[in-house]
Amino acid sequence: SLSKVGNVDIVKNRVEAGSFDGGKQLTGIYLAEHYGIFDVSRNVVNLIDNKNGLKQGIHIGVTTGTSLEPNRLYNNMVSVVGNGNTTIKTLGIYVDSSSYLNVYFNTVRVQAGANSSISRGIELLNTNNVVVKNNIFSNFGKGYAYYVTSPTCVTLSDFNNFYSNSTGDSRKFVYWGQDVDSIGNLIVLSNNDLSSLDEKPYFRSTD
Repeated sequence: SLSKVGNVDIVKNRVEAGSFDGGKQLTGIYLAEHYGIFDVSRNVVNLIDNKNGLKQGIHIGVTTGTSLEPNRLYNNMVSVVGNGNTTIKTLGIYVDSSSYLNVYFNTVRVQAGANSSISRGIELLNTNNVVVKNNIFSNFGKGYAYYVTSPTCVTLSDFNNFYSNSTGDSRKFVYWGQDVDSIGNLIVLSNNDLSSLDEKPYFRSTD
């Protein structure tokens, strides 16, 4: 957890955690109120238990890069699994109040409880000038793969794979200022992600 620090690199860490008690908040990597440039990359975050509590794999809040030197969040592998519900979020990556950020080559797997429709692979809130490319954001529960509160949050998004296990007429697939139920409708609405996919990713352990 880092707050109110200058230039910082959070690189090549392995974070594993769970909770024996329900209702406990878990956050793998936390960076907030940061000034200067940061690099969060090549980290492995596993937050896994069968408990009901807020979980965030990576939390980035109140950060500012520049157009010439954006902050970087890339090549991280995040798995967040718990027994969430309809009121407690399970988030792979959460970015709040941040600008000029490149989000590249991250692999995120989220799985909350069977009824957790508010779980999210990644959520972007109050952001601007964010570029999202070449990521896998998967939600093996009933929530969103990709949650963008406002279309103005993102400058460019493409070459991503989004997956949600949510089905039916009210499918929680992507939120782009409004619910979007397919990759085709996302392209029409956003004019982004023209080369992105909606495919179930398969993960294989090398351990």
